[in-house]
Amino acid sequence: MSVPRRRGGAALQALPRAPHVPRVAIDQLVISREQWNSSAPAFRALVEDTGGERDPVRRVVTWAKRLGLPRHVFGTVPHEPQAVLCRHG
Repeated sequence: MSVPRRRGGAALQALPRAPHVPRVAIDQLVISREQWNSSAPAFRALVEDTGGERDPVRRVVTWAKRLGLPRHVFGTVPHEPQAVLCRHG
């Protein structure tokens, strides 16, 4: 199966990289899963002890709830080709 590069005269374009990109579906076909993107400094601040919440697990749970992440997500980092299942809360 191949996806046409052009349909109806308009080129298919990749979704923008934004802090949050909603799920994109046409009927039952999922074009793109819902995505959350975080910058390296924001993630680094999450895992380092910055004087606030001392428990790293609670920091992650608070961060995930603030972003509206589901309890189970797949996480990726630039240098790792395989996604990792992450669970919080």
